[in-house]
Amino acid sequence: MSSKTYQPVYYKKMKEAGHVEPIRVIRSVLTPPQLEGFYRGNMIKYLLRAPYKGQFEQDMNKLATYGKWLREKRKSETNYEDAEEPHATKS
Repeated sequence: MSSKTYQPVYYKKMKEAGHVEPIRVIRSVLTPPQLEGFYRGNMIKYLLRAPYKGQFEQDMNKLATYGKWLREKRKSETNYEDAEEPHATKS
């Protein structure tokens, strides 16, 4: 596996403009059950579209990231401020 990090250009532009990462907002406004559903829904999304989108490895890495977050959440109600963002997964 390559250590190349995928980061869309718009994430850099958002950060430079002082915007908050969307995942941080989502984590702050959803209840714990809602957040778990969000993680599960994204896992399903990446699993189902991966064979057709043309970015199989990238989608599988995103699936793994959401799975990691789900496992961490279920172990404890952790503050995810320092968690890896989905666009920063290794491919």
